[in-house]
Amino acid sequence: MNFIYKAIIVNLAIAAALFILVCEKNTGIQKVDDNKFVQIYCDIVTLSDIIKPEARKLLIDSVLTHYQVSKESYYATKKSYDENNEKWSRIYEKIVAELEKRAGELKESKEEKAENEEIKKETKSQDEGRLKIKDKNNEQP
Repeated sequence: MNFIYKAIIVNLAIAAALFILVCEKNTGIQKVDDNKFVQIYCDIVTLSDIIKPEARKLLIDSVLTHYQVSKESYYATKKSYDENNEKWSRIYEKIVAELEKRAGELKESKEEKAENEEIKKETKSQDEGRLKIKDKNNEQP
């Protein structure tokens, strides 16, 4: 009889522990997909450099709205990464790669813009040269 009570108590303790674990993990807040989290985080980091610190909350709200992610989901996901060094390290690598990709795209965009400006200048110069020749031809009888 004593054995049965001990077995029941152990089973109840295990059931209680499992119930607590399940309740903690299933808060009803959906985590953000890793790739989407990387995009959101990069947007926030990038845009934070160009806005005033007091507008940061508004920036975060705006970025989250753009990606259709709730604050709760974003912060729950961030917290899960913060609590697990291995997860954070993996996400951090993705964040760095994305920021480098964006920097490369920005550099390419600036180079293309400079190249387009150079083409415009050349075209303008050629057009002006043609107009001078045309004007000279019109002056001769």
